[in-house]
Amino acid sequence: EREADKPIRIYIDKYKEVLASRNGNEHYQKTTLGYISDVLSDAKTSTPKAIDANTIRLTITNYRTKGKYNGGRRRKVKPALETCNHYMRAVKAFSRWLWMTDILTSDPLKNLSLFNADVDRKKIRRAMSVDELQTLYTYTLSARAYGGKRWRLTGGDRALLYVIAASTGLRASELASLKCSAFAFDDGAGATVKIEAKASKNKKFALCPLPQYITKRMKEYLARKKPSDFVWPGTWAKDRQAGVLLKRDAKGAGITIINGEGESIDFHALRTSFITSLARNKVHPAIAQRLARHSTINLTMNTYTKLDDEDLREAVERLPNIQ
Repeated sequence: EREADKPIRIYIDKYKEVLASRNGNEHYQKTTLGYISDVLSDAKTSTPKAIDANTIRLTITNYRTKGKYNGGRRRKVKPALETCNHYMRAVKAFSRWLWMTDILTSDPLKNLSLFNADVDRKKIRRAMSVDELQTLYTYTLSARAYGGKRWRLTGGDRALLYVIAASTGLRASELASLKCSAFAFDDGAGATVKIEAKASKNKKFALCPLPQYITKRMKEYLARKKPSDFVWPGTWAKDRQAGVLLKRDAKGAGITIINGEGESIDFHALRTSFITSLARNKVHPAIAQRLARHSTINLTMNTYTKLDDEDLREAVERLPNIQ
């Protein structure tokens, strides 16, 4: 009871240490703590014992209907439902941690459900076609260098970065963590790239296979570097410039960023393209989930697999021919 009556700021500071031990991404830590602090402050929740599910839900709902000040903005912005879910997930995880560490005798937000974000998606990511990926690679090869003092990537650097991302599904932060020694080329077992647990989103070690078509180019590229060198050095991923890079090169290559249906591409679309390509090439869902390193098959199939009408048409044309 005494613990539950202490100021909630004490536990937010402790939770900061917990997040740091789970995920080394500073942006993720700062954003998550910001979500928690904003919701609890706006809900006038001063102690853990004062956390109330109805009040929390009403507070986040008000963000959506009445708007919320974000950062240094002088006007209120009405976040999308998916953003509201980010607030909800963050505060629910904090509440669960309070229960698991015996600060609270039960989790007051256990039954608090998320919003249905599908009815209000402002950003829908699409998969890039093979032709688009080929065009992007060809254009970027001869594109000029981009970056400043903290990082600088040539056109050739970026071209190979995009190909590896679209061929492995690796995230920007994971790619930025790779050193040349992470790549192994075994003629018998095939080429692989090693992702250390501290760099992986799920904090698990992973050994990702590389397709044969990229192996020769990767070996030639790495031959100019030392094993201890970063493959794509600098702070481009930490500075959240991966999407800027891809959109800049895609625009130069004449690739549509946002299509007529409101679907867009960014750097993470390369991961979506990778998983969608697996489905289009009849890869078993269980294998696709392993390659994507997802915790659930639902995430692989429903979120990252983007099939269109042509894919559906091709599927029904394979049905038995009944005369």
